[in-house]
Amino acid sequence: MAARSKSHEAMTLTRCQTSAMSARLGRKQMKPNTKNEIKGAFHQVKGKVKEKTGHVTNNPDSEADGKAEHNLGRVEKDDGANETDEGGYWE
Repeated sequence: MAARSKSHEAMTLTRCQTSAMSARLGRKQMKPNTKNEIKGAFHQVKGKVKEKTGHVTNNPDSEADGKAEHNLGRVEKDDGANETDEGGYWE
């Protein structure tokens, strides 16, 4: 792998810098709970695909992994939906 040039390192921005740049450009930042909901939905779909693939190929390990990931996604999505805007949880 080739070494990175100094110009590439100079162009690399930190998370704070990109956040500040987005704020200056008037872009809205995604809330952490929205990110959790999106990640959860992704894991649900990915898990369902694994589950169905395991079922079709008669692979119980893959099917079980898919079910586990699907359930993890459900929990993650629900967790994101239950957070308030301040980052806390409903009581």
